[in-house]
This record gives sequence, C-alpha cells and structure tokens, in this order.
Amino acid sequence: MMDQRLAALEKNYKQVNRSIKTINTRLDAVEIFADTRFNTIDTRIKANEMHLNKTTKFFQKRLDNLDVRLNQLCDNVDAILMMLKQAEVKNKNIKSM
Repeated sequence: MMDQRLAALEKNYKQVNRSIKTINTRLDAVEIFADTRFNTIDTRIKANEMHLNKTTKFFQKRLDNLDVRLNQLCDNVDAILMMLKQAEVKNKNIKSM
C-alpha cells in the first residue's frame, strides 16, 4: 500500500513537473512575443518622433521666413507712409506760397 502511494505521488510529481515545464515554455514564448511587440511599438514611436521633429523644424523655418518677410513689408509700408507725409508737407508748402 505504501508503495502504491509513493508511486501515485511520484506520478503526480512528474505530471506537475511537466506542467511547470510547459507553463515555463509558454511564458518564455509570451515574453519573446511581448519583447518583439514592445520593440516594434518603440521603433514606431521613435520614427514618429523623428518625423514630428523634422516637420516641426520645417514649419518653424517657414514661420521664420514669413516673419522676416512680414517685417520687410512693414518697413516698406512705413517708408511709403513717410514719403506720403513728406509729399503732403511739400504740397502744403507749395499751396501756402
């Protein structure tokens, strides 16, 4: 009877041991899959960040160019207004003579 119990315990131990090995194998596979997915997602995020940085630099450069052109336009308008004011003063001087 004791031998039967020992044999049953040994059989149960072997089943549990096989189950643990199977679970460990599956966990290893899941870990590899998770690492692969994480690396894929991480790579995509980095690519998106690089694209965003590139796009941001591009638009910043365009904004800077627009700012320069707008400043030039304002300078031109100021010059035109000054010329008009001078012409108006000359016109008044001519009429007052």
